[in-house]
Amino acid sequence: MCLTGEETDVKRIALGSCWMWVTLAALPLSAQSQSTAKPLPLPGATTPAGGDTAKPRPTTPVAPQTVANDIDYRVGPGDRISVSILQMPDMKTSVRVSQQGAISLPLLGVVPVAGLSAPEIEKRLADELRRTYVRDPQVSVQVEEIESHPISVVGAVTEPGTFQVRGPMHLLAVLSLAKGVTDTAGNRVIVVRADHPATPVDLDLKQLLESGDPSLNVVVNPGDVVKVPAASMIYIVGEFKKPGAFPMPRGDRLTVLRALALGEGLGPMAAKKDAVIMRTDATGNQTEIEIRLDRIIKAEEPDPVLQANDVLFVPGSGGKAAAAATLGALSRLISLRPF
Repeated sequence: MCLTGEETDVKRIALGSCWMWVTLAALPLSAQSQSTAKPLPLPGATTPAGGDTAKPRPTTPVAPQTVANDIDYRVGPGDRISVSILQMPDMKTSVRVSQQGAISLPLLGVVPVAGLSAPEIEKRLADELRRTYVRDPQVSVQVEEIESHPISVVGAVTEPGTFQVRGPMHLLAVLSLAKGVTDTAGNRVIVVRADHPATPVDLDLKQLLESGDPSLNVVVNPGDVVKVPAASMIYIVGEFKKPGAFPMPRGDRLTVLRALALGEGLGPMAAKKDAVIMRTDATGNQTEIEIRLDRIIKAEEPDPVLQANDVLFVPGSGGKAAAAATLGALSRLISLRPF
């Protein structure tokens, strides 16, 4: 059966719109595949030594070596300590520090211990015993579980969570607790201080990982939160071999030709002269920027730099009418998507 020229154009428009719906539906899956990438290595990261960790609860792993020595660790609410007295072996016990910062022991009753180190608790208990029960008590106190010194790591890291630490830690060591950052991480890492949440420390992640500058490897204190924001995305749709959503490279520019490489090249029906960059500003207004991809590939025109949430659209060679219809449908759909 022969089709007229008008019927052929209508068929091309319908096929182009249908293809566009399928491509947009696949975008979240492509973005999801990016988030499962392997983590980037952390320079200088080592496997924690088992001898420097306390016994953790399953949901609150304890960190490896910290800036402070174990003897400087200050007990807090939720921690569990063991207490033994050489002259009174029956008093050996394991107790958890209450939310009020105290422990309850036989004979001694309630004893405040929050903010004290293990040696300081030993001295306090010995002083209490010396007054009433034992002339020269030999008291031993050990920290069994740590629950009062959390550091939270969230965002684009392999294993986000809350980690119990013995004391302050350097930022790279904290990131290693979360098994490193993923390749969807952006170019920033933010440390929110527990005592100054309104003035977070904002650092360049790429410089932290690659420069070796010790001033960037700041100390993270218990109670702080480390955030690794995900990179912004760009979207390539149309006549690409691999259309989808891709994270912006960390600390580097993403140009049209680089986006072309991410999409593994153009399809055989790509209309390079009709390529368009769709850009949405902070207010939601969209701008269509026409580019001559054929001239950019030949280095006859500058390679445009893409911005966060840009959409690079390369239509098929089905004629300008079909491309316009497909681009119109794309514009309407993108306006409904929360980038």
